[in-house]
Amino acid sequence: MGVRIDSRTVLVSGAVALGVSLASLVAYAIVNAIVSFDRDSNWPFAFYVVILLGMALGGRLAGRARPDAPLAHGSLAALGAMGVIAVISVVIDVALRNDIVDNVVKLVAQIPVPVAVSAFSAYMASRSAIA
Repeated sequence: MGVRIDSRTVLVSGAVALGVSLASLVAYAIVNAIVSFDRDSNWPFAFYVVILLGMALGGRLAGRARPDAPLAHGSLAALGAMGVIAVISVVIDVALRNDIVDNVVKLVAQIPVPVAVSAFSAYMASRSAIA
């Protein structure tokens, strides 16, 4: 009686979430290189909101595609996207000889928020797809 996971839905939804997230991270890196945000600046949160919107969009796609199991598909899509971002972050840190542990801990601590946003968006999309 379990939930059947549609891998295509998870991959497509996760790819959308990842694409928006990577675009936001690249935009942040470019703007930070030009402007050089202070440590106490709140501007990085604007880019984080874009990441969350990408996760919500991915979740919405998952919920519309699989209204029978929106939470599982939305959560897995965001979790996959965040996993790819974590791997990219570690590779960049290794290449730049930065401290890996500090950034990985920060990233792992943030994972529940994008996953929750994606799952909630998937749930809301599934409710509108059913009605």
